[in-house]
Amino acid sequence: MMSEDSHELLRRYVREGSETAFRSLVEQHGPMVTAVACRKLGGDGAAAQDVAQEVFRLLAKKAGQLEGVVVAGWLYRQACRRAANHARAELRRRAREKVAVAQLGGGEDRSDWREEVDEAVRHLPVKDRDAVVLRFFEGRDFRSLGAELGLAEEAARKRVSRALERLESELLKRGISPKSAAAGGGMSGLVAVPLTTRGIDRILRSALGPGSSGGMAGMAALGRAALLGMVAGGLGVVATQHGDASAARNEGMPVAEMIPARSRLNGENAEQADLAWVMAEIQRISRGPAHSLGKLQMSKLLATVSIEQMPEFFTLAQSELRDGEKSGAYLEVLKRWMKEDPESALDRVLAENLGKEVDRIRGTNLIQILFSEWLQRDRPSSAQWLRAHWGEGELQESAFQGTLQEHLAMEVVDQALRVEGTDQAMAVAMEWPDPEIRQRVLVQALGKSPYSTLILNEGPAKILELQRALREFPDEIHSETVIIEMWSEYLKDHPQAWEAVSGEMQADERFQASLALMKVRSRATQRTPMAGGGVRVSFESVDPLEQVPEIIEAGRVAGIPTDEVMYRIGAAYLSDCSPEEGLKWLDDHSDLSGLDALIENRMAEVGVFRGVLVGGEGPEEELLRLADRLTDRSRGELLAEAAFSRLRARRDSEGTPLEVLDSLQERGALSKSMVEHLISSVTP
Repeated sequence: MMSEDSHELLRRYVREGSETAFRSLVEQHGPMVTAVACRKLGGDGAAAQDVAQEVFRLLAKKAGQLEGVVVAGWLYRQACRRAANHARAELRRRAREKVAVAQLGGGEDRSDWREEVDEAVRHLPVKDRDAVVLRFFEGRDFRSLGAELGLAEEAARKRVSRALERLESELLKRGISPKSAAAGGGMSGLVAVPLTTRGIDRILRSALGPGSSGGMAGMAALGRAALLGMVAGGLGVVATQHGDASAARNEGMPVAEMIPARSRLNGENAEQADLAWVMAEIQRISRGPAHSLGKLQMSKLLATVSIEQMPEFFTLAQSELRDGEKSGAYLEVLKRWMKEDPESALDRVLAENLGKEVDRIRGTNLIQILFSEWLQRDRPSSAQWLRAHWGEGELQESAFQGTLQEHLAMEVVDQALRVEGTDQAMAVAMEWPDPEIRQRVLVQALGKSPYSTLILNEGPAKILELQRALREFPDEIHSETVIIEMWSEYLKDHPQAWEAVSGEMQADERFQASLALMKVRSRATQRTPMAGGGVRVSFESVDPLEQVPEIIEAGRVAGIPTDEVMYRIGAAYLSDCSPEEGLKWLDDHSDLSGLDALIENRMAEVGVFRGVLVGGEGPEEELLRLADRLTDRSRGELLAEAAFSRLRARRDSEGTPLEVLDSLQERGALSKSMVEHLISSVTP
């Protein structure tokens, strides 16, 4: 928490000309200003210090005009603007320094998305920008942040949460995935390291004149000099070789001291570290306090492990390091390996279950992080690796309401959809080995994915083209499921498209697409341009059952038997309706051929996807009511017993299971004969 409120410090400076108050402002906000400038300037620490001095000179000049302004937010905006001006003025110098950064390895990958974060933050509304700057760039806790913004702690927490949602939206507009940013260190990696006293003195002299100095206070910097000011990794900045050495000289510390003093190289190869020594140093650093210097030491230590040594590194680490020590070292080494040889790195992770070593609670995190970063760089190669290792090891484990391989397959298709278009996304989805996963991935990509909205920008002719391609799908049932999902999402947003495109369809195509109308419960009615950009869309509710006559007619024209038409209408409707709506439809069509198959399909969906209370009752109650409607009575009783067994095991039901049965019978929701059967099944 900050020792004194920024507003009060600014008032003291304005009223009294207090150098002490201004110094406190520099100590509080100088690290953030310098870090922002350094990111904008490609890691040029010297230029970032110049920008910081300019910004605080401006603060000293305009202090009297900033009453009621969030100081951190104002400084952040000025840092962005002045760094941009500096970059334009020294474009040729910056280009040379980017080459130097690239020579250090990995610099551009880190700085690119961080520069985009700064641009995205700069375009947020003022209140959101101030919250992000205070929380993530200055590392404030919620109590301190709330005090700065005049909010209670919980209100500050909500403000930050809303600001992050808007920031994610801004990043997506810029083509930056929040997942990839999180895997690269995320917002937490943007918290600045405190300035040294010498750095603060330089800013004070620039802002307040040559008479301003910390005097002997500069000696106190020696204890913090090991953080190396602007070069430390906590700033989220990749330093140039020149900046790294000059910062060390400025603080009177040899560059060699940035890594532990006992650094050793392998005698046989001067470019390779002694791995036994590396293991010992990992253990030593892991035992120390978790601060910025320890992270910097660990990073520099692991950088001594060459790509050729990495297989041996992991073999030795498996036997020499404890779980916590592995977690601290594996991810950084693997990320470096992934940049050079991603296939070998992921093969190793998969073969030895290294993901479990990094995170015991969610053992598939590591594979997801590494695969996602590779996917952003090379979609074809990462997809090929996933197909080649389909069904192996950790890929089959549960994750995100499915298996990890299904989740990764969806990421691949999402990336193809976003970057390469719908045709390529569908081609990629059709290559997955498992037909069930192919179906779910296609449904997700064409109707539920965050990027499926890209399809809404296509014309109806393109959607018809996709339908015709999907009809070539080997499994007709899976094909129809995807087609219905795609058309239903499209027609919600473009209801007028149906009239335009249905005349272009063959009779069987029109019937199949018309089944999507059973899933359309709202449709766009008006689009209003907004002053700040974008469009506001108004929707009206629609009753899908009103579309049944049109669908029946389409089936008749296509020459499809009436019973089959009604069966397919029921399958589409029951996949996306409430429990009461579904039960009513089944009761209204109790003489339908194939009714039992529809009921069991509905039971399967309820059992898998509805594990919470729905409409005032748990999923077991709906399962009981569905089983009671099966025409095959013995089958119905067997499935009802299974649902009743689940009901008895559930602790959060209202009343005892027998009381629930009585209630269902009293409401007419369950037949007397089924209630008697279930009671007898549990009575000794």
